Amino acid sequence: MYQHEIGKAAGELWRYLDTKGSTSMDKAHKDLKHLNKDLFHQALGWLARENKIDINSAVKPVVVSKKN
Repeated sequence: MYQHEIGKAAGELWRYLDTKGSTSMDKAHKDLKHLNKDLFHQALGWLARENKIDINSAVKPVVVSKKN
């Protein structure tokens, strides 16, 4: 059941990045404040595992963007 919630959160994050473009992880989480921290990070992991996003940790703050 929880897997469904993670998938739903990943979809929300995906649509957010599609609309907003590259953004810091902090900004994305602030804008998606209804997702608790754990669920937000699990959604990031889901999208990363599916190779749908780029996470640039070489810059601060860490930036996440949708892959083209």
